[in-house]
This record gives sequence, structure tokens and C-alpha cells, in this order.
Amino acid sequence: MRQSKPPLVPLSICIICFFLSMSILLHIEISSGQNGDVNLLSMSSDWQLRRPPRLTSISTKRQEKVRQEYEQRYPPDMNRTRSFVKSLRSHNPKPVQDEEIHYDINDCPPDPPIQYPATWRVVDVLNNWNPINESVPLQIYQGLCVFDYTRDLGKALRYRQAEVPFILVNAPEIWQTAERWNRDDYLSRLIGNDGDNKVEHSTNHHFMYWKTRPHQRTPARWKEPTEMTKLSFQDWLEKATSSNPHDWYYFRFNAIWKDTHTFMYEELPIFKPIPSFFMVEPSKQRGINCRFGMTGVLAEAHYDSSRNWITVLKGSRRYILAHPRECRHLELYPMEHPSGRHASVDWTNFSVQEHPLFASAQVNEVLLQAGDALYLPTHW
Repeated sequence: MRQSKPPLVPLSICIICFFLSMSILLHIEISSGQNGDVNLLSMSSDWQLRRPPRLTSISTKRQEKVRQEYEQRYPPDMNRTRSFVKSLRSHNPKPVQDEEIHYDINDCPPDPPIQYPATWRVVDVLNNWNPINESVPLQIYQGLCVFDYTRDLGKALRYRQAEVPFILVNAPEIWQTAERWNRDDYLSRLIGNDGDNKVEHSTNHHFMYWKTRPHQRTPARWKEPTEMTKLSFQDWLEKATSSNPHDWYYFRFNAIWKDTHTFMYEELPIFKPIPSFFMVEPSKQRGINCRFGMTGVLAEAHYDSSRNWITVLKGSRRYILAHPRECRHLELYPMEHPSGRHASVDWTNFSVQEHPLFASAQVNEVLLQAGDALYLPTHW
């Protein structure tokens, strides 16, 4: 969700997101261009993919060893993987059923219906579930279609070609990664204990993006909303699992093809820059952005100008989405602001009288859990 006036750059969906439990999230920025053609990968009933030719391994020796030891202990077994990942998915809210939605999100038509996705007043969505509340309600305002990779890939392709958002479940390699990252100490060993990782620190739940540039004038009395520090993954994990945190930390690293943290392309080979269902324009793939959030972390509403696959590998994360046409209602900071293209309204505590424009916005929401992938297009 977004800003006070429409930005002058191409838009993707306006989104705001909240961590409901300690979560591992990947943003895969796949391109910023127009839609491209793709050949679907073939599947068999046992979820095995016919992969494209494997490129030379680019993982480090240590990370290769961690993976080999894991595979010796847990040989490939999709029945085991299915069972394990399902055990990680603890929430099952029902979609609100009213006159605003005229399709079944779990059995969507072959092509996006008119006025897809369904939307509701932001006031109703937030009154039903305040972002500061970590308890999942019985019903949520979900308008996005859910496609099962094993049976709905044709539908998903048509929605992706139409450049509309949707959720993909049961993608084998995503579920295999989710299993690995939740088994034993695999993830800690994979990432290592280097203390030179960027970590964002906040004294409250809010993590407002900001960036200052040389010679940029900042608003009067403006203060940096968060601070950057460095921690090892293990140090962050100890803070993230604290039973009574007074500070919040957001651990992250970015993987760049054949450059930085390249082991991520072995962990999720579907995001290698090779033509596939997931890679619309492989040459414009911009990396895998890994995000590790504590329970209660809130990332302020904003838009991105690139396509994204958002994949949750642990925990759960709520997204509130709005069509780009709603950006004019969302009171976003102007581009020249350090937090440009991000919402100026506190979604956890706002007054309809003070923000009538914001209160008129139309949105929908999704709750992503381990193994889910959310496609967010750009140029809406």
C-alpha cells in the first residue's frame, strides 16, 4: 500500500507486511520489464521436475558440505517433505465471503475474473485485524487466488501473463528448501557465524525504509527511523527468540548471481536466471533478497517497481495489498523524502477524521506460511 500522490515511476502493487512469528522470507526480484514468453517445466505425479541443464555449482565448499551431509541424513522423499512442511503451517483463517468476491480463491477460473482481485475498505480490514495484533482472526479479507503447483500451473501461468498477483503452493523445490531450513541446525550451519551481516534495529515494531543521499535535504525534525548494525546470524537468532524483546532486529542478506551469497541459487535453483515459469526475463533478474524477521516486525506500506516472487520458508507473514490506482489514497511520502514511496500513515493507529483519503482506500490481504510463494507483478 502506498503514497499521498501517484509516483511518476512504473508501479507494482502497494503492499504492507507484518511478521506474525519469527519468519524467513525471500524477495526474488525477477525483472523490471514487460511480460515475456516462457516454457512450462514438465511435471510427473510424484512432484519431480524436469530441470533445465544444471549450471556449474557456485556454492562454497563449506555450504556444499552442509548440504551433502543433510542429504545423506534426509534422502529425497516428497511424502516426508509434504508431511513436514504441513506441520509448520499452523494457521487456517477462512476468506470472508460477501458481495465483494464472486469467485472461489481455491478454485479460481482459468483467467482472471473481472475486478480481480476483490478488495475491501482498508478500515474494515484493519478493524478486523489490527497490524499490531499477532493473533490470527478466524476470517481474513483475502482476494488472491491460490494455485497448486501440481495441478494448476496452467492457470497460474495465465494469471502471471496477465500481470496480476496470486499465491502458489506445493512447489516442490520451495517445499524441499522449507524442510531443509527448518531441520536441525541446517540453516545456522549454512549461513555460518560471520558477524559482518547487516541487521536493522528498531526500538518498536515499525521498520520504515529510509535512505539519505549526498546533498539531499531532509525534512525538519526528521530522524532516522531505524539504525543499521551488524550481527552474526546466531546473535540475531538469540534476540529473535527472546521471550520478551524490547528491541526488534531485522536480519538480511542479498544473493547476487555469480557474485554474492551464491549458495542461495543452489538452495532455490528455480530462481537461477534461466527461462522458466518463475523467471520471466532471466537477464533482468536482480537477486534473491533474504529477510529474517522477529515476531511483530512491521514493514511499512510501499511499492516496488520490479516483479517479485515472495517466498516464506519459516513462520508466517501477513501482506495487505492494494492496486496501484489506490496509491493516491495511501498518503505516501514523496520521492524526495528519505522514506519516499512509503506510507506516512501509521496503520496500527490512525484517525479516519484526520486521514479521510487513506480511509477510502480499497485493499485485500493474504497470510503466507512456510512453503508459500506470492507473485507480485509490476507495471500495474
